[in-house]
Amino acid sequence: MILVNKSDIESDSPHFKPRRGAETLSRPGTTSEGTPSGHPLVLASTSPRRRDLLAENGYQFTVVDPGIDDALLREPKGVRPDQWACSLAYLKASAAVRRCRHLHVPLSDETIVLGADTVVIKAGMLIGKPADAADARRIIRLLRAGEHRVVTGVALLCPRTDRRQIFVDTATVRFGDLGDQAIDDYVASGNWKGKAGGYNLFERSADGWPLSWEGDPTAIVGLPVEALRKALSTWSSATAG
Repeated sequence: MILVNKSDIESDSPHFKPRRGAETLSRPGTTSEGTPSGHPLVLASTSPRRRDLLAENGYQFTVVDPGIDDALLREPKGVRPDQWACSLAYLKASAAVRRCRHLHVPLSDETIVLGADTVVIKAGMLIGKPADAADARRIIRLLRAGEHRVVTGVALLCPRTDRRQIFVDTATVRFGDLGDQAIDDYVASGNWKGKAGGYNLFERSADGWPLSWEGDPTAIVGLPVEALRKALSTWSSATAG
């Protein structure tokens, strides 16, 4: 996995500089081991959860920071949650393509750029990443003792051929009661940062939070692995044809 730093882009460096501790496994356009079918893969996200999900499922990939802080974005009125999640996923993938070109990253006709975005829906309200600690506390209190949906939009782009594929995966989470002190302790830990709905399903379940769900848990965490695998298989079959 190669990670392109935001500082590399801001300094107009044409070179890859992997983050300290990152394992260098692939470079777009030069590897035959990006996806299981051989497509070089670029992840348009710095989310450690998405990186882990891809790596754990056998993908080799390059990470490019799209430079978009969706915690600062607010959805326009009249847009469905799935439309918003897909729009942000596409926005991230497109931004990563521009950054690859800015950095002179080689992109072949086989390269796939992957963007994803996750939102939470509770009582008709769309919830993204908390803006700050007070917002995180408000969101967790809103979600507890009830049920909410999680929608993850995924965009796959080929920069050289303009081919694209966009889809969503949805899951339901049941959140039991959680005391105010437990919420305050969690908010103080800072573990809510960068997470849709202010929490990570796997981390909070392991920590004993009263959570249960229906659907693919990886979609709740931020990247629906099974739906992605099927999409990439379809993509590969169409390319071969």
